[in-house]
Amino acid sequence: MPRFAGHTGSGIDTLTIMELYDRLQELRISKPSQDILDTVQFINREPICVKPKLVAEIKFNEWTKDGIMRIPIFLRLREDKLPQDCIIEKEKSLEEIGSLASSVMPASTTTAAKVEFSKLDKVFWPPTKENPSLTKKDLIDYYDSLSPDILPYLKDRPLSLLRFPEGIEGQSFFHRNWEGRSRPKYIASAMVYAEARKKKTTQLVCNNKETLLWLANLGCIEMHPMHSSVIDYERCQESQDPNDVGCGLNIPDFVVIDLDPYIYTSTQKQKKHGEPQYNSIQAFKAAVEAALELKEMMDELHLRSYVKTSGKGGLHIFMPISKLGSNAEPITYEKTREFAKKIGNLLVARIPKKVTMEWNVKERAGKVFFDYNQNSRAKTLASVFSVRPTPLATVSMPIKWDRLTDILPTDFTLLNVPEIIMKSGNPWKQMLEDRQDLLSHGIDG
Repeated sequence: MPRFAGHTGSGIDTLTIMELYDRLQELRISKPSQDILDTVQFINREPICVKPKLVAEIKFNEWTKDGIMRIPIFLRLREDKLPQDCIIEKEKSLEEIGSLASSVMPASTTTAAKVEFSKLDKVFWPPTKENPSLTKKDLIDYYDSLSPDILPYLKDRPLSLLRFPEGIEGQSFFHRNWEGRSRPKYIASAMVYAEARKKKTTQLVCNNKETLLWLANLGCIEMHPMHSSVIDYERCQESQDPNDVGCGLNIPDFVVIDLDPYIYTSTQKQKKHGEPQYNSIQAFKAAVEAALELKEMMDELHLRSYVKTSGKGGLHIFMPISKLGSNAEPITYEKTREFAKKIGNLLVARIPKKVTMEWNVKERAGKVFFDYNQNSRAKTLASVFSVRPTPLATVSMPIKWDRLTDILPTDFTLLNVPEIIMKSGNPWKQMLEDRQDLLSHGIDG
């Protein structure tokens, strides 16, 4: 008897959808067996059954314990295969795949190190109407497949890591200081002056795939890199000056702006900590409107900028800058924060009813908060391509400006981002090489 084995929307373009719809209509069953309907899971509408006459080729990671395909991606229909030719392959045990050697980017060692994984079947994301449960292995697989894309944005940048050892419903904590903790030899670290502690701390740096997967195995769902990168590791180690520019960590590579919507519908209640409910469409559209107004203003100033979803309800805008101004003066965090504040004031003057820079949370209600204070050595944002601890495992996704009105944060998840990047490419591919001098835009005061 036919049985449910999962469902997919990834890999199917508009033309294929139209073709499949026409062919499936011819096979539609008006009164399907209740036994079959009872096996269908993870639906958001009433299922429609068809006669099992077509064979689809599906790419997927593995079978779950319930016999469901994990991360299925549609490839094509197989006209050369009959349904009776399709059999279920034997599932491999986790023990067989739990200690695989990782293929790595060139690292500090001359040979590829072996990354040991543990408890790969631990559920990190409980099932929802849209998705089955997702495990630690799914997180590791995601960062493995996206490693060529995410590693350039982590390279030489000390990390603040948001860890969820028991999954998103368990206890979480930010892990910054790794002093005295053991770690594999392939993992680099840098000494960072911590303003809160008034002393230096040891923070990890992710310069190779081995490190990325090792961190994922520790339950690091979110990767938060600094906005500046190490120029001289030895100088960072030895210098006692927290504002030393020779180390590199006091010279940011970007001006960053966090647009955080505080918009509520009449049926929503504000959370106790003052932030809007997760991914309100109304709130995100307000952030998009503010971002496009900001983009227009930056175009007028001849400033190039890049936008990404936060993975939740907001947007992050990055303006890449030169480390030195045209007068050879280092561009420090103090100067980027001053510049971002000026940009914010200009935006608020343009659309005062829609954007605010008020620090009092109560004063932000109904507006988009323009956070310029992210321009600080102590502040970090979730990296581009970082997974977020949301129910749908959303991803902080780079977006082309002209596509911003067509998307929602929930369009990009751990399940589909690798396929999207493989097909469409990385909109931020040139961002790290882009440089612009801000001194000519009034940053010097």
